[in-house]
Amino acid sequence: MPFTVLRRLDPYLVALLVLTAVGFAFRIYWLGYQSFWYDEGYSLNAALAILERGTPTLESGYLYSSGLFNTYLMAASVGIFGETEFATRLPSVIFGTLTIPLVFAFARSIGGNRLALIAAFLTTFCVLEIAWSRQARAYQQLQFFYILSLYLFYQYTRHWDRRYLILTALSTALAIFSHFFGFLLIPIYIIYPLLTHLRSIPQYLNRQFLLRWQPVAIAMAIVAALALGEVFFDIFSRAWQAQVNYLGSYSSYLNDAIPVILYMALAGAVLLLVKGWKPCLLLVLAALLPFYFFSFYVKLLGFRYLYLMLPALLILASYAILHIGNAASRLLARDSSAGPQAPTAGLPRLWHRARASLLSARALSPILIKTV
Repeated sequence: MPFTVLRRLDPYLVALLVLTAVGFAFRIYWLGYQSFWYDEGYSLNAALAILERGTPTLESGYLYSSGLFNTYLMAASVGIFGETEFATRLPSVIFGTLTIPLVFAFARSIGGNRLALIAAFLTTFCVLEIAWSRQARAYQQLQFFYILSLYLFYQYTRHWDRRYLILTALSTALAIFSHFFGFLLIPIYIIYPLLTHLRSIPQYLNRQFLLRWQPVAIAMAIVAALALGEVFFDIFSRAWQAQVNYLGSYSSYLNDAIPVILYMALAGAVLLLVKGWKPCLLLVLAALLPFYFFSFYVKLLGFRYLYLMLPALLILASYAILHIGNAASRLLARDSSAGPQAPTAGLPRLWHRARASLLSARALSPILIKTV
């Protein structure tokens, strides 16, 4: 009976469950072994302030408003499990583990189950994903809601179901309250539909088009109204005045930290652009826009900021791996279909020429001997 049930299950979903379990084990193993590092102390103090006073107001009177949602989740974890390294890092472990099936779902909507499985595999064992899923900071939580928002937004643009729009707005709000870098989603929501409908805008300016995009306009108006708040204005006004150039530093970091993923992602973007340019555009925007913003408009050089764009790179790299695997499968299929009469089918041309030359020499040897 159990074996019959297992045979009926989707093998890709079974593999996903295994990867998720393995990913959770990697992320929670000896979670409290290392002591807090500098930035984790800020998060812990803010969480303790919530437990003592109800708000993340530090002893100095400073309101620690960065990553409010993450701080409150951390405070809940500390309240349940105690003031330990394990408790403060547990929310990141949870969101880091949930990122694995989320990347699977996003990749499957773009290129099917095989692409999804490769992307989930890379996410499970990526060292950076494991490392930042074990930190008492908001970056893993931000990454999760950032990718979730893009996935829901992509589903909305495909199905035009308002439920996806509502979920997108909710996820975007959670991303913003996880870290103010969540505001980077807003330009993507504007740029992506404009570029994907650029040629069709004149003919679609009718009642159906306006009704379809009316919810988006309303949601954007609400988000813009929230974005014009004092905190948002202060953050981005200072960012606009930063005038820094960390392009070389961030490029060198990516080249040193994840060279294979980086170059495979570039190849995957080119390959996906040929097959489906719309999902390719969304993934490129998800990676390129934060990279541009961090390079020129964030005064502090922080390589950890680039963690936000990693799932998009992993999905693009997975597409390149899938393409290489398909090409190898076709080559092996040609070899097997050639049969025993042509065992060298599919080998390099140089080997064919060498073998042909050898056979020719053997065939001509009696003639040459007689001639001599």
